[in-house]
Amino acid sequence: MFLKRNKSDKIHRNAFDGVGTEAVANVQEEVNANSFNYPSSGFISRIEHTLLYTMIREADIFPADTVIQTINEENYSTYLYVRPKPGTNISEYEVSYAQLTAILALAAEEWPYDSEIPPVLCQKITQCVLRYANEHDLDRKTETDDLLQPLYKYACRREAKQSKKMLKWIIPALGASIIVGNPLPAYAALVGANLAQSRDIEKGNSSNHNTDRMMSTGERAANVEHTSLLDEDGYDDLSI
Repeated sequence: MFLKRNKSDKIHRNAFDGVGTEAVANVQEEVNANSFNYPSSGFISRIEHTLLYTMIREADIFPADTVIQTINEENYSTYLYVRPKPGTNISEYEVSYAQLTAILALAAEEWPYDSEIPPVLCQKITQCVLRYANEHDLDRKTETDDLLQPLYKYACRREAKQSKKMLKWIIPALGASIIVGNPLPAYAALVGANLAQSRDIEKGNSSNHNTDRMMSTGERAANVEHTSLLDEDGYDDLSI
């Protein structure tokens, strides 16, 4: 029997070991470990060091068709297994969905709101989680929530962070408007904040939309009647 996931542990690794591509992957792994509560010992197969992760990260470089082909060919179950701690004697590995959540979050952030990449990736990863749930007699909805709720919470934190950036512009100007009895400083600050952060705002809106699409995919997949279709080879549902 597989052990359930430990969500409280965090990985501690020097993110700057290595050079070039390896260094970038190490930094991203460290960020994901903190954002998605990776197990302290890490994973046997590290998703940040794969071609798939690079393709998802570099949306401006790789054609969508090529990325979708790679998504469809990937074996996501290899990213479930937690590296055993030194001296641990176990018959089965612990598992965690944290790496899969991390790559979903990356897809939501890096691909346009109308791209097929986020829902296709979520569909394939959800299938992997559902197969694991079926094989080990686990509740489908519980396991899907374990995958997607951290994604939703991450999106909420990202949106809150963006709102704080906006407030840094607006609050001082609002104070000035109250003092002088003129709304123009606050209005000017709002316009300036939107112009200065237009790219971040646009990316945030796209990320939120992609996250919503992924959450819908997961909810549909967790439905018992719909799951029987998802488990069939070749099923392709992008109607969300």
